[in-house]
Amino acid sequence: MRSREIEGLIPLQIKEKFALEFMPTYMSEVNVSAGTSMRISIAGPQKQWGALGGGTQYELLQRIPELSFRPPVPIYQLMVEPNYFEEPYENWTSIMMRR
Repeated sequence: MRSREIEGLIPLQIKEKFALEFMPTYMSEVNVSAGTSMRISIAGPQKQWGALGGGTQYELLQRIPELSFRPPVPIYQLMVEPNYFEEPYENWTSIMMRR
């Protein structure tokens, strides 16, 4: 999948979009050279684990060098929707004005 297809999605949404059996926890960037043989398709629904699919998926049809893979990084899921207008804690403004 391309990074723009998962940008802003939480793990549950990625799981649904790509019809994954398990919740994704890591992702890795892969640099694929021009001319590499690939198969491109749309992830189909997987009723057995309740995933809808619909995301564009890529399958490499030949091996590529290990150096093409960047180290995996965790996919984080927000536990709550952030409220950017709320003060971080009580009396925040009075603490900032004391200087």
